Amino acid sequence: MQESHRSAVHRPVRVTIIGSYGYGNFGDEMMLDGVLAGIRSTMTGARVTVISGNSKETSKLHGVRSLDRGGSTLARLRRYWDLVKSDLFVVGGGNIRDQLPRGNQSSRPNALSSWLGQVLLAHEMGVPTMCYGISIGHILTPQGGAVLKDCLAKVDAISVRDSASAARVSELGVEREVSVTADAAFSVIPKPRRPTARKGVVLCLRHWYEKGNYVEDEEAFNNMIVEVAAFCDSFFEERHEPILLVPFKAKEVDNDSDTVVHRELLGTMRHKEGARLLEQVPDLRQALEFFVSARLVVGMRLHSIILATAVGTPWVSINYDPKVRAFAQYAGQNRFSLEVSQVSSQRLAELTQIATADEGAISSALNLASDKFRALERRNAEIAERIVQARPPASTAQKVVVRSIKLIRYKVRPGKTARLGEGA
Repeated sequence: MQESHRSAVHRPVRVTIIGSYGYGNFGDEMMLDGVLAGIRSTMTGARVTVISGNSKETSKLHGVRSLDRGGSTLARLRRYWDLVKSDLFVVGGGNIRDQLPRGNQSSRPNALSSWLGQVLLAHEMGVPTMCYGISIGHILTPQGGAVLKDCLAKVDAISVRDSASAARVSELGVEREVSVTADAAFSVIPKPRRPTARKGVVLCLRHWYEKGNYVEDEEAFNNMIVEVAAFCDSFFEERHEPILLVPFKAKEVDNDSDTVVHRELLGTMRHKEGARLLEQVPDLRQALEFFVSARLVVGMRLHSIILATAVGTPWVSINYDPKVRAFAQYAGQNRFSLEVSQVSSQRLAELTQIATADEGAISSALNLASDKFRALERRNAEIAERIVQARPPASTAQKVVVRSIKLIRYKVRPGKTARLGEGA
């Protein structure tokens, strides 16, 4: 069957990728680079379209055709027509989770239902679908849990970036094969030369978001800032080494800016002269320079920990979200993993001492983990290629008919079904 499909298709494979791209998040853009690299390595000449929060920026950064995920009726029609022509629809990495507004009450359609409705629409139209190196975060609403379960049951393949997410799929009541691979970013982070000496600390903090775009526990968040600032002061007093505050998201989109948090931290420190605040997100080359030369990385942002692992630099994670905790466990570094409520200047100082005294062994362990993750990540693209080979998509005519039937059904039953199709 694979041979007949290969000979029947004389045009490039068309792939549509959706994810949290275009919002100024360095980690998300690294993931997209990784997904693109994987698709292009296994499907030569593939024509890729990325659905993004900022299509112009995505096209510029990644050299790829891009469509906005929101917008007018015309924008929705463009996305629909792109889906009609697609041979594969990919949820390209990232953390699938619910979001609730302040107060946990909303009359609006569930955001997760709207987003994953596009995956369900692709499935119903006969377009092969894949979740590519995802993780499963907090699912807070019955609507979100129902649509996620439906989506995970219907996609052609699921690969997750940590073992805990594979367990979460099962907990949702979805009994199927799940491939445990690695984050797509591992495919685009080069292996650096080991530095002759490391010094200083790289800090990558963020707002603590659990149920939407606000801090869930303001007191715990403020206490964490005070404790990290005290750690920075004592570290500088003892070692006279620099502290570098590196944002992974600097634009104030959805009230989410690492730079705002870093300014707050700097304002709390006594030894402000010991810290350097970056106002802009670095590119990958700059980030590699910062991370490979640091004595320690303290990160809330998941991809700060991933980047530190890839370059063999000891790190301490602050687990604001299950995905951070899951990666620390997956990397075998639980002893350097702290819950937000566990963060104290004393505990950070203790872990820094351990990391410094045992730097060689820790770096070696991280390098081994990184090599494993790089190998596992390659399986993501191999799975995607296998889907396209094994299940040719429906014809354009079949897809249009399916969509027409769905539109008629929306008019007859505009409640539950219409909600799942929103955003297509």
